Amino acid sequence: MRYGIEGWLRENSSSRCLGSSGNALDFFDYMEEAKKSGEKESFPEILVTDVNLEGDCYSGISLIRHCHKLYPEIKIIVYSENTSPCFLNATIEAGAMGYVAKQSDGRELKNAIDSVLRGMLYVDSLLAKKLVSFEHFISRFTKREAEILCLIMQKYSNSEITEKLCLTKRTVENNISRIYVKTGLSTREELVRYGTQTY
Repeated sequence: MRYGIEGWLRENSSSRCLGSSGNALDFFDYMEEAKKSGEKESFPEILVTDVNLEGDCYSGISLIRHCHKLYPEIKIIVYSENTSPCFLNATIEAGAMGYVAKQSDGRELKNAIDSVLRGMLYVDSLLAKKLVSFEHFISRFTKREAEILCLIMQKYSNSEITEKLCLTKRTVENNISRIYVKTGLSTREELVRYGTQTY
């Protein structure tokens, strides 16, 4: 898949690939070497990554968050088969500027690259429709409940949510109870499945 993307971009855009890898570690190793060399042309303007790395969607979000923190000048585009609006929201909050579904036409990736280089957020048309449905779903919750629900969908524990949002344990638990009532669900596993389903 990586080689196919590289070849398509060479033929259909002015982009030049500086490297590719199947894991986050190789990317950060490359960036360390590029930083040591001091050669400007070794630094990428864009990182295209899947949200699902080594079988784990959460490792992709971690890569995006870490890259955005260390190298805020790099524009990050997610190119993934995962079309869950929950993960789309999570990647944008982590620092991604574009999200393209692999199911979309190849031109969507080129459009995303052109857009983020101009400093614009890009969500491809296939995902934009699902995002509208997700926003309609999330609108039934208060702002606090929506924040907590999205963190639950990303598999944060109660203690991690408490720390991340600077809330008390009781406040988090009370909000989760209201989320269960509003969704008609009764377990965290059900909430996670609900959040990762296709809308």
